[in-house]
Amino acid sequence: MRESLKTQSPATKILVILNVAIFFFQWSLGPLADAWLIASFGLSRDGLSAGHYWQLLTHIFLHGNLLHLIVNMFALWFAGSAVESWIGSTKLVLIFLIGGICGGLLQVLLFPEGSLIGASGGVCSVLLTFTTLEPNLPITAFIFFVLPLQIKSKYLGYGILLISILLPILGLDPHVGHFAHLGGALFGFFYATYLRKFSSYSPFSPPLTPKKNPLQKAFDATWSPTPESRKINLILDKVLRFGFQSLSPEERKILEQWSRSQKN
Repeated sequence: MRESLKTQSPATKILVILNVAIFFFQWSLGPLADAWLIASFGLSRDGLSAGHYWQLLTHIFLHGNLLHLIVNMFALWFAGSAVESWIGSTKLVLIFLIGGICGGLLQVLLFPEGSLIGASGGVCSVLLTFTTLEPNLPITAFIFFVLPLQIKSKYLGYGILLISILLPILGLDPHVGHFAHLGGALFGFFYATYLRKFSSYSPFSPPLTPKKNPLQKAFDATWSPTPESRKINLILDKVLRFGFQSLSPEERKILEQWSRSQKN
Protein backbone atom coordinates (compact mmCIF):
# COMPACT_ATOMS: atom_id res chain seq x y z
CA MET A 1 0.00 0.00 0.00
CA ARG A 2 2.80 2.44 0.83
CA GLU A 3 4.45 1.66 -2.49
CA SER A 4 1.25 2.51 -4.37
CA LEU A 5 1.06 5.85 -2.58
CA LYS A 6 4.50 6.82 -3.84
CA THR A 7 3.34 6.40 -7.44
CA GLN A 8 -0.11 7.92 -6.94
CA SER A 9 -1.06 10.65 -9.44
CA PRO A 10 2.36 10.83 -11.14
CA ALA A 11 1.13 12.92 -14.08
CA THR A 12 -0.57 15.44 -11.80
CA LYS A 13 2.63 15.82 -9.79
CA ILE A 14 4.72 16.29 -12.93
CA LEU A 15 2.35 18.95 -14.31
CA VAL A 16 2.39 20.86 -11.01
CA ILE A 17 6.18 20.64 -10.65
CA LEU A 18 6.68 21.73 -14.27
CA ASN A 19 4.46 24.77 -13.85
CA VAL A 20 6.13 25.78 -10.59
CA ALA A 21 9.64 25.31 -12.02
CA ILE A 22 8.85 27.42 -15.10
CA PHE A 23 7.33 30.16 -12.95
CA PHE A 24 10.46 30.49 -10.82
CA PHE A 25 12.56 30.46 -13.98
CA GLN A 26 10.41 33.40 -15.21
CA TRP A 27 10.87 35.16 -11.89
CA SER A 28 14.66 34.71 -12.02
CA LEU A 29 14.95 36.39 -15.43
CA GLY A 30 13.95 39.86 -14.37
CA PRO A 31 11.22 42.08 -15.85
CA LEU A 32 12.73 42.71 -19.30
CA ALA A 33 13.49 39.08 -20.07
CA ASP A 34 10.15 38.05 -18.59
CA ALA A 35 8.37 40.48 -20.94
CA TRP A 36 10.25 38.94 -23.88
CA LEU A 37 9.31 35.44 -22.69
CA ILE A 38 5.60 36.33 -22.52
CA ALA A 39 5.71 38.04 -25.94
CA SER A 40 7.40 35.01 -27.49
CA PHE A 41 5.62 32.17 -25.72
CA GLY A 42 2.34 33.70 -24.51
CA LEU A 43 -0.62 33.19 -26.84
CA SER A 44 -1.72 36.04 -29.08
CA ARG A 45 -3.59 36.41 -32.34
CA ASP A 46 -0.60 38.23 -33.85
CA GLY A 47 1.66 35.36 -32.82
CA LEU A 48 -0.59 32.77 -34.46
CA SER A 49 -0.85 34.94 -37.59
CA ALA A 50 2.95 34.98 -37.72
CA GLY A 51 3.06 31.17 -37.55
CA HIS A 52 4.09 30.90 -33.88
CA TYR A 53 1.84 27.90 -33.31
CA TRP A 54 3.90 26.69 -30.36
CA GLN A 55 2.18 29.43 -28.37
CA LEU A 56 -0.92 27.23 -28.22
CA LEU A 57 0.98 24.97 -25.81
CA THR A 58 3.63 27.19 -24.25
CA HIS A 59 1.19 29.81 -22.92
CA ILE A 60 -0.27 27.14 -20.62
CA PHE A 61 2.96 26.94 -18.59
CA LEU A 62 3.50 30.68 -18.03
CA HIS A 63 1.94 32.61 -15.14
CA GLY A 64 1.64 36.29 -14.38
CA ASN A 65 2.19 36.23 -10.61
CA LEU A 66 2.47 33.93 -7.62
CA LEU A 67 -1.25 34.06 -6.74
CA HIS A 68 -2.12 33.11 -10.33
CA LEU A 69 0.16 30.10 -10.02
CA ILE A 70 -1.02 29.03 -6.56
CA VAL A 71 -4.72 29.10 -7.44
CA ASN A 72 -4.18 27.13 -10.64
CA MET A 73 -1.90 24.54 -9.06
CA PHE A 74 -4.16 24.04 -6.05
CA ALA A 75 -7.14 23.38 -8.35
CA LEU A 76 -5.05 21.14 -10.62
CA TRP A 77 -3.81 19.08 -7.66
CA PHE A 78 -7.31 18.81 -6.17
CA ALA A 79 -9.12 17.71 -9.35
CA GLY A 80 -6.22 16.23 -11.30
CA SER A 81 -5.31 13.63 -8.67
CA ALA A 82 -8.88 12.32 -8.64
CA VAL A 83 -9.34 12.38 -12.41
CA GLU A 84 -6.01 10.62 -12.94
CA SER A 85 -6.98 7.86 -10.50
CA TRP A 86 -10.32 7.40 -12.30
CA ILE A 87 -9.30 7.40 -15.95
CA GLY A 88 -5.51 7.29 -16.08
CA SER A 89 -2.48 9.51 -16.52
CA THR A 90 -2.61 9.75 -20.32
CA LYS A 91 -6.18 10.99 -20.37
CA LEU A 92 -5.47 13.51 -17.61
CA VAL A 93 -2.54 15.06 -19.50
CA LEU A 94 -4.53 15.19 -22.74
CA ILE A 95 -7.52 16.77 -20.99
CA PHE A 96 -5.23 19.40 -19.45
CA LEU A 97 -3.38 20.21 -22.68
CA ILE A 98 -6.31 20.06 -25.10
CA GLY A 99 -8.46 22.03 -22.66
CA GLY A 100 -5.72 24.67 -22.47
CA ILE A 101 -5.51 24.84 -26.26
CA CYS A 102 -9.30 25.07 -26.67
CA GLY A 103 -9.46 27.80 -24.04
CA GLY A 104 -6.62 29.72 -25.67
CA LEU A 105 -8.23 29.55 -29.10
CA LEU A 106 -11.56 30.77 -27.78
CA GLN A 107 -9.87 33.64 -25.93
CA VAL A 108 -7.92 34.93 -28.93
CA LEU A 109 -10.97 34.48 -31.16
CA LEU A 110 -13.30 36.53 -28.95
CA PHE A 111 -10.77 38.81 -27.25
CA PRO A 112 -7.83 39.27 -29.65
CA GLU A 113 -6.00 42.00 -27.72
CA GLY A 114 -2.84 41.27 -25.73
CA SER A 115 -1.16 37.97 -24.83
CA LEU A 116 -2.74 35.13 -22.88
CA ILE A 117 -0.74 33.19 -20.30
CA GLY A 118 -1.69 30.70 -17.62
CA ALA A 119 -2.86 27.13 -17.08
CA SER A 120 -6.41 28.25 -16.25
CA GLY A 121 -7.97 26.82 -19.44
CA GLY A 122 -6.38 23.42 -18.84
CA VAL A 123 -7.23 23.52 -15.14
CA CYS A 124 -10.87 24.38 -15.87
CA SER A 125 -10.94 21.47 -18.31
CA VAL A 126 -9.73 19.10 -15.57
CA LEU A 127 -12.18 20.60 -13.05
CA LEU A 128 -15.18 20.12 -15.34
CA THR A 129 -14.06 16.59 -16.12
CA PHE A 130 -14.00 15.97 -12.38
CA THR A 131 -17.42 17.53 -11.70
CA THR A 132 -19.04 15.84 -14.71
CA LEU A 133 -17.68 12.35 -14.09
CA GLU A 134 -18.74 12.46 -10.41
CA PRO A 135 -21.46 15.15 -10.22
CA ASN A 136 -22.82 14.09 -6.83
CA LEU A 137 -19.49 13.72 -5.06
CA PRO A 138 -19.49 15.88 -1.87
CA ILE A 139 -16.65 18.40 -1.83
CA THR A 140 -15.73 21.38 0.33
CA ALA A 141 -15.57 24.68 -1.57
CA PHE A 142 -14.05 27.77 0.00
CA ILE A 143 -16.05 30.95 -0.62
CA PHE A 144 -13.61 33.86 -1.08
CA PHE A 145 -10.89 31.28 -0.23
CA VAL A 146 -11.98 31.47 3.45
CA LEU A 147 -15.54 30.27 4.14
CA PRO A 148 -15.92 26.45 3.81
CA LEU A 149 -19.09 25.23 2.13
CA GLN A 150 -19.87 21.56 1.47
CA ILE A 151 -21.61 21.08 -1.88
CA LYS A 152 -22.01 18.46 -4.58
CA SER A 153 -19.25 18.73 -7.15
CA LYS A 154 -21.67 19.49 -10.00
CA TYR A 155 -22.46 22.87 -8.43
CA LEU A 156 -18.78 23.79 -8.62
CA GLY A 157 -18.92 22.96 -12.33
CA TYR A 158 -22.06 25.06 -12.84
CA GLY A 159 -20.39 27.93 -10.99
CA ILE A 160 -17.27 27.84 -13.18
CA LEU A 161 -19.36 27.89 -16.36
CA LEU A 162 -21.66 30.64 -15.09
CA ILE A 163 -18.83 32.92 -13.93
CA SER A 164 -16.89 32.37 -17.17
CA ILE A 165 -19.92 33.53 -19.16
CA LEU A 166 -21.24 36.34 -16.95
CA LEU A 167 -18.05 38.20 -16.04
CA PRO A 168 -16.98 39.06 -19.61
CA ILE A 169 -20.57 40.00 -20.51
CA LEU A 170 -20.66 42.37 -17.52
CA GLY A 171 -17.20 43.69 -18.33
CA LEU A 172 -15.76 42.63 -14.95
CA ASP A 173 -12.09 41.66 -14.58
CA PRO A 174 -11.28 42.51 -18.22
CA HIS A 175 -7.64 41.46 -17.79
CA VAL A 176 -8.64 37.88 -16.87
CA GLY A 177 -8.97 35.30 -19.65
CA HIS A 178 -12.58 34.37 -18.97
CA PHE A 179 -13.09 32.89 -22.43
CA ALA A 180 -10.01 30.71 -21.90
CA HIS A 181 -11.68 29.40 -18.73
CA LEU A 182 -14.89 28.84 -20.66
CA GLY A 183 -13.24 27.08 -23.59
CA GLY A 184 -11.32 24.72 -21.32
CA ALA A 185 -14.35 24.06 -19.13
CA LEU A 186 -16.52 23.24 -22.14
CA PHE A 187 -13.99 20.75 -23.46
CA GLY A 188 -13.77 19.04 -20.07
CA PHE A 189 -17.55 18.95 -19.77
CA PHE A 190 -18.19 17.49 -23.23
CA TYR A 191 -15.38 14.96 -22.98
CA ALA A 192 -16.50 13.73 -19.55
CA THR A 193 -20.10 13.58 -20.79
CA TYR A 194 -18.87 11.43 -23.65
CA LEU A 195 -17.07 9.12 -21.22
CA ARG A 196 -20.17 8.78 -19.03
CA LYS A 197 -22.38 7.99 -22.00
CA PHE A 198 -19.97 5.62 -23.74
CA SER A 199 -18.01 4.28 -20.77
CA SER A 200 -16.96 1.14 -22.64
CA TYR A 201 -15.02 3.23 -25.15
CA SER A 202 -12.63 6.16 -24.94
CA PRO A 203 -11.14 7.97 -27.97
CA PHE A 204 -7.86 8.67 -26.13
CA SER A 205 -6.98 5.25 -24.78
CA PRO A 206 -8.41 1.87 -23.70
CA PRO A 207 -11.97 1.53 -22.36
CA LEU A 208 -12.85 3.34 -19.15
CA THR A 209 -15.13 0.50 -18.02
CA PRO A 210 -14.55 -2.65 -20.09
CA LYS A 211 -17.51 -4.97 -20.61
CA LYS A 212 -17.36 -8.21 -18.67
CA ASN A 213 -16.73 -11.42 -20.59
CA PRO A 214 -19.07 -14.46 -20.17
CA LEU A 215 -16.72 -16.11 -17.62
CA GLN A 216 -16.78 -13.01 -15.41
CA LYS A 217 -20.58 -12.83 -15.65
CA ALA A 218 -20.89 -16.50 -14.64
CA PHE A 219 -18.55 -15.95 -11.68
CA ASP A 220 -20.56 -12.91 -10.55
CA ALA A 221 -23.79 -14.88 -10.78
CA THR A 222 -22.53 -17.80 -8.66
CA TRP A 223 -20.42 -15.98 -6.05
CA SER A 224 -22.20 -14.50 -3.05
CA PRO A 225 -19.98 -12.00 -1.23
CA THR A 226 -19.92 -12.00 2.56
CA PRO A 227 -20.64 -8.80 4.53
CA GLU A 228 -16.91 -8.53 5.31
CA SER A 229 -15.89 -8.85 1.64
CA ARG A 230 -18.49 -6.25 0.66
CA LYS A 231 -16.99 -3.84 3.19
CA ILE A 232 -13.45 -4.51 1.91
CA ASN A 233 -14.58 -4.01 -1.69
CA LEU A 234 -16.14 -0.66 -0.82
CA ILE A 235 -12.94 0.47 0.93
CA LEU A 236 -10.73 -0.67 -1.97
CA ASP A 237 -13.01 1.09 -4.44
CA LYS A 238 -12.73 4.27 -2.38
CA VAL A 239 -8.92 4.03 -2.45
CA LEU A 240 -8.92 3.58 -6.22
CA ARG A 241 -11.27 6.52 -6.78
CA PHE A 242 -10.10 9.06 -4.21
CA GLY A 243 -6.74 7.86 -2.91
CA PHE A 244 -5.59 6.32 0.37
CA GLN A 245 -5.78 9.67 2.15
CA SER A 246 -9.58 9.66 1.75
CA LEU A 247 -9.98 6.73 4.20
CA SER A 248 -11.12 7.25 7.77
CA PRO A 249 -9.00 5.84 10.61
CA GLU A 250 -11.50 3.00 11.04
CA GLU A 251 -11.38 2.14 7.32
CA ARG A 252 -7.57 2.13 7.37
CA LYS A 253 -7.60 -0.24 10.36
CA ILE A 254 -10.03 -2.61 8.59
CA LEU A 255 -7.90 -2.56 5.44
CA GLU A 256 -4.68 -3.24 7.38
CA GLN A 257 -6.29 -6.17 9.23
CA TRP A 258 -7.56 -7.61 5.95
CA SER A 259 -4.13 -7.16 4.34
CA ARG A 260 -2.44 -9.05 7.19
CA SER A 261 -5.00 -11.84 6.94
CA GLN A 262 -4.24 -12.31 3.25
CA LYS A 263 -0.54 -12.82 4.01
CA ASN A 264 -1.21 -15.55 6.59
